[in-house]
Amino acid sequence: MFGAFDRSADLTRNHRAPIFGLWVIFTIASFFLQLVFGVFTFVAAAGASSNVMLMGVVQAASSLVLRTITSMIGSAGVASIYYELRQIKEGVGADQLASVFD
Repeated sequence: MFGAFDRSADLTRNHRAPIFGLWVIFTIASFFLQLVFGVFTFVAAAGASSNVMLMGVVQAASSLVLRTITSMIGSAGVASIYYELRQIKEGVGADQLASVFD
């Protein structure tokens, strides 16, 4: 387990500030997107129906969709950062990374 932490520290050395900056930007953008989307769905559901149960279901469903999308984007971002760091630090290309699945 500690070997994984050492490897991560080696890969991210001299790149931690940009990675942290990307994380902060992604977190803030995700927060505001969820806030705007949540308000929009609440107003749309409240205008369409006075049924409180329906409003809750609409908000829960929209929250689930939005969280799924932000999770996919975040996961792709982590994979992209890993690929770029491996390419910068070790010169490993896409073919070498894909070879572990052969």
